[in-house]
Amino acid sequence: MNAALRPAAVLLALGLVLEARADDVGKRPLPDYKGRGDAPTTAGDVLIWVPRIALAPVYLVSEYVVRRPMKWAVINTEKTRWPFRLLDFLFDRPIGLVPTVLIDFGLRPTFGLYFFWNGLVVPEDDLRVTASGGPDVVTSTLADRLTLDGGVWRVTLRGHASSRSDNVFYGLGPEIASAATAAAGTPRSRIASPAVPSRCPPGSPPAATAGPSAGRAWSSTAVPRRPPPARR
Repeated sequence: MNAALRPAAVLLALGLVLEARADDVGKRPLPDYKGRGDAPTTAGDVLIWVPRIALAPVYLVSEYVVRRPMKWAVINTEKTRWPFRLLDFLFDRPIGLVPTVLIDFGLRPTFGLYFFWNGLVVPEDDLRVTASGGPDVVTSTLADRLTLDGGVWRVTLRGHASSRSDNVFYGLGPEIASAATAAAGTPRSRIASPAVPSRCPPGSPPAATAGPSAGRAWSSTAVPRRPPPARR
């Protein structure tokens, strides 16, 4: 062994021996500096366990079902930024297909697909197609939008068809009251609506279209309605 390394080796061996001997010696007990001894067990110390045991399920649910999963979700969302990556994957492209879900009060849930194609024929031409269905519900929409004059005007050709039995029928005429719609029945309707050119609001992106609609609605079930309230 090199003469220069011998002192270091001796010191290392001596340190290991002293550490091993120190582990063999047990720690001395903590002295009672106050001289009072251990605190006696009181009735409050015993009774406090009653609400602790009774509320233990609430604590376990709030801690391991709510707080910790939420903490994990928030931390991982900030680290991985998966919501932004998902949006970029779905919409940051000229052509895409997105699943859709619609759950609304008073209506049957529907599940479908949303297809978009930006720049179908020219860069200003956008195609939108939606199709959804559910229990006794089928709807579809096709729209071809052409933006003109740098986004000031938009010409839209739109067609919509639906067949569903959960629409609310409010009746006919100006004497229908909202209270009389509860027993109005469930009409089934099929509607087709073309659109006309519309001018977009200044300073906003061209996102709104307007146009006349033509359709037909009829009731598929005969449910008696309450008569509207009499005029005073």
